[in-house]
Amino acid sequence: MKKKRTGNKDIVEVDGIGLIRLKRSRRARNMNLTVKPFSGVGVTIPSGVSLKQVEQFVVSKTDWIAKHLAQARQLEKRRLHAASVIEETDAGKARKFLVQKLMTLAEQHGFKVGNVSVRKQKTRWGSCSVNNNISLNINLIHLPQQLMTYVILHELLHTRLKNHGRQFWRELDDLVGDARMLRSRLNEYSYLLLKI
Repeated sequence: MKKKRTGNKDIVEVDGIGLIRLKRSRRARNMNLTVKPFSGVGVTIPSGVSLKQVEQFVVSKTDWIAKHLAQARQLEKRRLHAASVIEETDAGKARKFLVQKLMTLAEQHGFKVGNVSVRKQKTRWGSCSVNNNISLNINLIHLPQQLMTYVILHELLHTRLKNHGRQFWRELDDLVGDARMLRSRLNEYSYLLLKI
């Protein structure tokens, strides 16, 4: 393992893995691995741990690191693709379509809605205020229909139930089928959220 110093962090090179950032922490109790698309592999190290111990730890996690690096690279490819797709989106048409879809679903299921807005949101697919104003993420337009419908009905249901309790999930299941499965599938499209 070769070591270089850059600022307050060490960078080591481990055969078969590549460069790894080391960060010493007085608060850390155990060594902790992170894998990020841009910054690569990092290890947070508790005080008193030697480089030899770090190397053994990293080498023991080679398969885990390889798997998560591949996932991070795949996610980054999706995000770059999403960025180009999002750039080409006709915002006016997308807004009109999403508002119309929400109003149609509200009418079909007897929901009363306040104002509806469609915006670029960085972390959410949608939200519902205490006044039943609903905000939708414009990138819902890029989801499969089933997931788009799930998100809209999720927010519409919040006009009646302002929490995520058991009753909320039971009623959402009645509307969309297996709501928790759909929520899980929605995670596969998190790259469409505008974190770029």
